[in-house]
Amino acid sequence: MDAGSRFGVADPRTCLLTVNQHGTYTLLSGTGKYAKISGHGTYQENILAIDARFQGRCAQRKPPVALQLIIWACGPAGL
Repeated sequence: MDAGSRFGVADPRTCLLTVNQHGTYTLLSGTGKYAKISGHGTYQENILAIDARFQGRCAQRKPPVALQLIIWACGPAGL
């Protein structure tokens, strides 16, 4: 994947992290009946997370309390 553009913001009061990223992808291989798959396209990724707190601050090095990841991908694929 090519991370064409990434934008992330963390709110220090609520520990809410918002990340928006978009770029391109290439399908290189698969497994089973999809072993010879190929394709390419563009994607957009949106992440919402609530960071854990440690000593009253947002702790991005700890696992998040909640996480939502949505990926939209568009492009041709074939065998």
